[in-house]
Amino acid sequence: MGEFVRFTKEAKFARVSDGEEIAPGTKCICVFDQTQHGWIRFNGDGQPPTRHMGAMFGGYVPPPRSELGDDDKSQWEEGLSGQPTDPWKSQVLLPLKELDGDRLYIFQTMSVTGLRAVASLISECKQMAKKDPTHYPVVELAIGAFEHKNTKIGTVKKPAFKVVGRAPRDGVEAPQIGAVAVLDDEIPF
Repeated sequence: MGEFVRFTKEAKFARVSDGEEIAPGTKCICVFDQTQHGWIRFNGDGQPPTRHMGAMFGGYVPPPRSELGDDDKSQWEEGLSGQPTDPWKSQVLLPLKELDGDRLYIFQTMSVTGLRAVASLISECKQMAKKDPTHYPVVELAIGAFEHKNTKIGTVKKPAFKVVGRAPRDGVEAPQIGAVAVLDDEIPF
């Protein structure tokens, strides 16, 4: 079972369980074909979240947002912007196995920048797999940045995954990230 990792507001990769930082430059085997994706809704009051998640490469197609309910914006909680915030969030769980160790990390993200970083990485992984299906990409955890269109916000840091090599698929155990993920979630704000 893996350790859940997220990209924090302090622009660090950190374990969800204890906040321990995973240093930029850490190299991991990207077990991209075991990625989970879908929707998550936090229910508050210590209740487990509701999920509609499945294996991205197993053919799982998340339901359209319109089928999840909770459509009445007047019932939504106010977000950081002061506007009502949709209780359903897109989420991706990306397995990463430490290259020089035994730790399995599961990068979880719901942020726009995190989802984009994973989508870009998955695209690159699929291209690599077409050329060499016997290896997984090796990625280095990195911190990217962009200039926000609102100049008052300025530079925004974001998670990045730099492909730096490849590793044989043989011996890389498939991670167990299904229902276990429910136990390690926390509200991201």
